[in-house]
Amino acid sequence: MIENKSYMSKIEKARGDYVSFGGGEKSRIIGKRLLSVEGLPELEGVLLVEGLAENIFSISQLCDNEMKVSFSKEACCVNDSSDLTMMKGTKSSDNCYL
Repeated sequence: MIENKSYMSKIEKARGDYVSFGGGEKSRIIGKRLLSVEGLPELEGVLLVEGLAENIFSISQLCDNEMKVSFSKEACCVNDSSDLTMMKGTKSSDNCYL
């Protein structure tokens, strides 16, 4: 899920669907399509969500796009099929990987 539509191409408008978050909050899905940002993996079916403050990547969506995702106590790493590192993050104090 992302909040910046400039990262997407060929956006399909959503029909009143919502996404729910862990705290029970909901946000409206504005659209869905291809995420295409230089230096990041291209992902199909990414949701454009109203009011989202940060971009959230789905681990299953990364894996469905033939990425390898690994986690350790301190960091996470996303590699493509040729083992090129596409994204890397560190674990924050609230147990999120940034």
